[in-house]
Amino acid sequence: MDILTKICVVVLVVLNLLAVPVFLKGILVPENYKFMYEQAQEQSDANALTATSAKRDYQSATEEKLTLQKVLQASEAKYREQILDLTNQLESEQLKSGDLGAKFASINLQMVDLNSNYQRYIDRAKLFSDRISQQQSMIDRLTSESVDLYDQLMQKTADYERIGLIAKGLREQISELQETVDEQARQIEGMRVGGPGVPTVTRTPQPIKAEPIINGTITAVITDDNLASINIGSANGVKRGMEMVVMRGSEFVGYLRIEEVDLTTSAGIIVEKILAPAQGDKVVTKTSLYR
Repeated sequence: MDILTKICVVVLVVLNLLAVPVFLKGILVPENYKFMYEQAQEQSDANALTATSAKRDYQSATEEKLTLQKVLQASEAKYREQILDLTNQLESEQLKSGDLGAKFASINLQMVDLNSNYQRYIDRAKLFSDRISQQQSMIDRLTSESVDLYDQLMQKTADYERIGLIAKGLREQISELQETVDEQARQIEGMRVGGPGVPTVTRTPQPIKAEPIINGTITAVITDDNLASINIGSANGVKRGMEMVVMRGSEFVGYLRIEEVDLTTSAGIIVEKILAPAQGDKVVTKTSLYR
């Protein structure tokens, strides 16, 4: 039921309600035609006014209906366009969703490959880690052997230096002996030629005494005065005036000339240094001859 029909029904109901009292009054009240006419006329005027108002309301409702119809038509067209746009967007999104599904499937395959590659990488990393551990063990063993070989080299170097100095002393002794032999030969030759000569003077070679190998460590250094102390003393064979070689690993630092000796410690002056001495540097005896 539209709004115009509702308005008509309302108008008829109002007219019936207005007519019913007049009808009842005409039946129940004694006849007074003039009075009744006037009342009927008034009632008719009132009904005319009501009908006019109802007509105006009807026209206004009709205009409002037309306006609403236009608005509804415009809204319907607009909504149809929006529905069409949404339908197109939905179809586009469905196509995209299909593409995304294919992409997701491809990504899943890639993830499977990546997981497989990652597992292979983990296995290879574990293998490399085991190899590195083995190599580290080998390096530690070789390092230990290198340290032992270096200590042996230092000892052999000191032995070589001591042997070289002993050989030097022996050469000097041989030279002195040769001079003595030559002198005695000249004296014998002189005695043969001119009689007894000058008494023979023989030189007695001094005994050679090899200095023992002594190893120690520098415990403190006073750089400004080139002083250093070591952790060995007279109990280890250190003597005043002894010169010891200062080494840092395989590098030559200088010489330590011992000036003060205690039972378990010693101190001296760094001479002929190549590097600045430091705590922890090693010292070893410099082989010398005692005559």
